[in-house]
Amino acid sequence: MKILASADREALTLTTIRSHDQYNTTIYGLNDRYRGITGRRDVVFVNERDLASRGLKHGDLVDISVVSDAGSKSGERVMRNLTAVAYNIAQGSIATYYPEANVLVALDHYDAKSGTPSYKSTPVLLRASPTHEVLRRLVADCQCIKPDMQRSMSQMTPSPGGGRSSMSSEAATARSPRKRGVIASRYGAINRRIEAAAT
Repeated sequence: MKILASADREALTLTTIRSHDQYNTTIYGLNDRYRGITGRRDVVFVNERDLASRGLKHGDLVDISVVSDAGSKSGERVMRNLTAVAYNIAQGSIATYYPEANVLVALDHYDAKSGTPSYKSTPVLLRASPTHEVLRRLVADCQCIKPDMQRSMSQMTPSPGGGRSSMSSEAATARSPRKRGVIASRYGAINRRIEAAAT
């Protein structure tokens, strides 16, 4: 069965892609030097104009749902809580990583002539993730940060000279510019999501 043409004007064409550190379905790392993504794969690349026309912006949490047709029901195939990345991709198209996006490709959605699955041409809708999902993600992010901060605090000991405190070498490493940058980056992302959820 081939995908039916969608009459939905908001529909975008999803294409699945591989990252730099990936061979077929084998993922060797979470970095994608091709597109400037590091340490994660839960992203969707979207043209900035397509984001703006949907009231979205770079960094927002979004859900991707397949446009329903005769072979699927509305909301049946959904990929949730991806971070939108404004990217230089053709307007009307979005891209996310394979094999994670396989959940959006039905077995009976393939090209009638070649039999190739619709990995490069799936009609989808892009929506902001529900507020409760955004908040759930924020809590998860906070839980990831908290242990690092608690560990650093527990390794601080009173200095004989008074006033200042000394730390173990491990805690000092945690206070390094690179580590501070990671924590600051996480806090910045959390603050932006809180502000977005509040509006």
